[in-house]
Parts: sequence; C-alpha cells; structure tokens
Amino acid sequence: MQQVADVLRVSGMVVRRPIAQEILPCKQIIEFAPWMIERARLELPDVRKVTRRVHEGRRFMSITHNDEQAQLFRDSGETLN
Repeated sequence: MQQVADVLRVSGMVVRRPIAQEILPCKQIIEFAPWMIERARLELPDVRKVTRRVHEGRRFMSITHNDEQAQLFRDSGETLN
C-alpha cells in the first residue's frame, strides 16, 4: 500500500479510502496479507480525481453514484464519469 501511496504522492490513508469505497480495485489473497493493486488501476478516472483533489489541498470526497446526492457535493464542472 505504501508503494501505491508513493507513486500517487499521497498518504497511505488516502489510498485506503478509495479501496474501502471500492473506487480502487485491489485484491488480498488471504486476510492480513498485503493488498495487491495493479498499477493500471491507478489511472482510473475516479482514482485520478481523488488524487487530484488531495494535491489541490481539498478534502477527500466520497464518490457517490446517486445522481441527486452527487449534485449536492459535486464541484462545478466536475463529472463522475
């Protein structure tokens, strides 16, 4: 996980959040084993969005797929897709 954080230039907590919200796909072969994250997954639009927000100094925003709620929290000009 720290390797992914280093590549994205964010903290380990920033990596954990999108994993927990199933934004960043990963695998864990057995419980307590290290997470395996394919490097290509780091280029997913939602992962890039989370990383960009952190680099811009904005708080982590959960990605929601409920259009009505998304309108409440989405920055102008940003899209989920």
